[in-house]
Amino acid sequence: MSIHEGKFTFDNPISFTDEILFYSATMKDYYQFYYCAEVLLIDKDSVPDIEVISMAYLDYLFKLSQEDSLVAARLYFLLSLVTKTNAEDIKLGVQDEEIILKIGKSVFNSSDFDKMKEIICEQNLLRVADTTIAKELRDLMSEAKRYKQKISGEKPATLEDQVVCVMISTALTLEEIENLSIRKFIKILERVDHKLHYEIYLSAHMSGFADLKDKSILKHWMANLDKDRFDDVKISLDEVKNSGGLKN
Repeated sequence: MSIHEGKFTFDNPISFTDEILFYSATMKDYYQFYYCAEVLLIDKDSVPDIEVISMAYLDYLFKLSQEDSLVAARLYFLLSLVTKTNAEDIKLGVQDEEIILKIGKSVFNSSDFDKMKEIICEQNLLRVADTTIAKELRDLMSEAKRYKQKISGEKPATLEDQVVCVMISTALTLEEIENLSIRKFIKILERVDHKLHYEIYLSAHMSGFADLKDKSILKHWMANLDKDRFDDVKISLDEVKNSGGLKN
């Protein structure tokens, strides 16, 4: 459990310093938020350059910003959204030979930024690369997910469609959804989907129309829904053996 769980529950701002608070991004800023949040999701440690790998994340962003000014612009806009600070008052630069980030009158170093990045990602349910898994394997699992969607005919719903799903499944109005935090919107959508499937599977099982071998799909609709993003494309060791892919 995160140390900020109490704040996340009711979308309360998280105090970083006396001057800086981090707020949950809202649905009205969905597109801008995700476009700018990409600067926090760069898989820096997979860059084939030992100098880059050894860099602090903030230092790497500064390096990229020297090559592409859009990097800094996206960072500034993102931070302005989640701290409610004017983007013009946010700067990435060098002070005493150290890369620093200024937000208003406050100055932060690379270690501070790592903590900021963690808060923003947790607060808004951003998925960061799991560097405990080799990049080659992560790429393969990502490709497997895309292939699975392709052969099943699945096409991700647009944000508009997702909003409609929440509207017809809850009592929330369009205006209320617009003012929801992105975090709560994601959780509502996941919970609504799980509740619907739980009720269908439970009804079929109890009526005798279906004998469910995998009882895990009957997990109660109020149970914890945390899962790995690649769970649906992973297979067990027994499945590999049974497929002939692994010899005893």
